[in-house]
Amino acid sequence: TLATANTPLGFNDKNVLSFQIDGGEKYKTRKEKAVILEQIKQHFASLGQIKSVSKNLIPPIRIGNFSTIFQDKEGNAIGNFGFNAIDSDYFDLLEQPLLYGRTLTPEEVNERQKVVVVSESVALQAFSRKNVIGEFVYFSPENGYEIIGVVKDHFNAFTHREFQGHTYFALNNSRLNILLKIKENMRFTQADIIAQVSQVDSSLRVLEYANLTETKTALVYQYKLAAWLSAGLSILAILLACAGIYGVIGYSMQMRRYELGIRMAVGAKRIRILTMLIKGILTPLLLGIFASLIISILLYLSFSHSLLHLEPDYLKIVLSIMLMLVFSLLACILPVQKMINNDPIKALRNE
Repeated sequence: TLATANTPLGFNDKNVLSFQIDGGEKYKTRKEKAVILEQIKQHFASLGQIKSVSKNLIPPIRIGNFSTIFQDKEGNAIGNFGFNAIDSDYFDLLEQPLLYGRTLTPEEVNERQKVVVVSESVALQAFSRKNVIGEFVYFSPENGYEIIGVVKDHFNAFTHREFQGHTYFALNNSRLNILLKIKENMRFTQADIIAQVSQVDSSLRVLEYANLTETKTALVYQYKLAAWLSAGLSILAILLACAGIYGVIGYSMQMRRYELGIRMAVGAKRIRILTMLIKGILTPLLLGIFASLIISILLYLSFSHSLLHLEPDYLKIVLSIMLMLVFSLLACILPVQKMINNDPIKALRNE
């Protein structure tokens, strides 16, 4: 859960806002939508608070997903990937690193050419390598798109269990969505966006607004909550285990008071008594720890396919074992230390 919550987004979400516009009855066709969307982009780009603007189909992180199954040229499915339709400013605005090739040009976007940028997970799953410039992905054997660039993966906590890779096509204007990058130390709210959109055309409505940083926080909240709950239960479990071990060993030492009194009466040294008791306690304890580790390894190997590649945290395992050993030694030493410091007659009387 913590690994999921702390996974890097793969782009810079700071000061990035997203909003979707409803064109209503006035803007129905793709051509009409393209014109008004470009007008809105230029209007926002002219504002002093705005660093950059990009047109796109959906924001990079959101609740919900857009995905499709892609094929190779023979029609065989190569994977289910997320997709987005973007303009040429999208990756620069998000500062999403380009690994190979190039991004879309304004001409390719305007002409909606059959080119695509893919993320590295798409390249690895479809072609088993990262540099796949010049390869093709297909919606159908007759509908292929040439790969012109490979970008770093971006992470969306809502869809990470469904797919990881994303593909980026030229904007098709089916949805009117805008990304804004606000300048540092500038303030721009949802109300400001609504007011500015109304200046372009008062009939337009803002349907969906999102601050990408707030969206990320909301999406990973459940994972952070689960992590804290798991941590709390784990700490409670180890404390209960330590308390149980301490109680059993402490009671065992109390039951041996008479035996210890006899040993002290015949001249046994304190260090020898402590060493004997510690060896007697550690033997079953270490056997129990060894048996539990073997069982845990067998369970992990049996169910590893359903554990989402969860790796054991060896540091926590070692610390837990050390904590139980410390409590065991304390349970052995403290009661016995008290007995051997007293007169052996008290132990013989079982006082």
